[in-house]
Amino acid sequence: MHCLDQFCQASSQKINNQKTQVYFSKNVDQRTKEDILQHTGFSQVDSLGKYLGANIAPERTTRGKFQHIIGKMQDKLSGWKHQCLSLAGRLTLTKSVLSSIPYYHMQYAKIPKNLCDEMGKKFNGAFCGVTLSRFGNLT
Repeated sequence: MHCLDQFCQASSQKINNQKTQVYFSKNVDQRTKEDILQHTGFSQVDSLGKYLGANIAPERTTRGKFQHIIGKMQDKLSGWKHQCLSLAGRLTLTKSVLSSIPYYHMQYAKIPKNLCDEMGKKFNGAFCGVTLSRFGNLT
């Protein structure tokens, strides 16, 4: 607690014990966990989940953790009217909107190859003028 007290004093911030949670790795023994929880008053969590949209769980990265990226791309595609856009318009729209969606997630994790392949299919389908409403899923 001395370390946290020093942090609070130096930063002029306060720690809210009701909102603060602790994640322990599997290597921490039960006695140490109990001591830390008792001294700090924090609650324990089994998974870190997401922070600012980023998966911060320490487990292996899987396709399911990034499936929301494909969903965002599909949401963007479903609102576009491809027949109204020229080839240059589709290229500009695709490059500026679709390609920027996964950048944030690529900064903190390695996205699985099969998910990158699926994103490429969505990108190519949008560029070629294929819409989700006409053809369903792009494959």
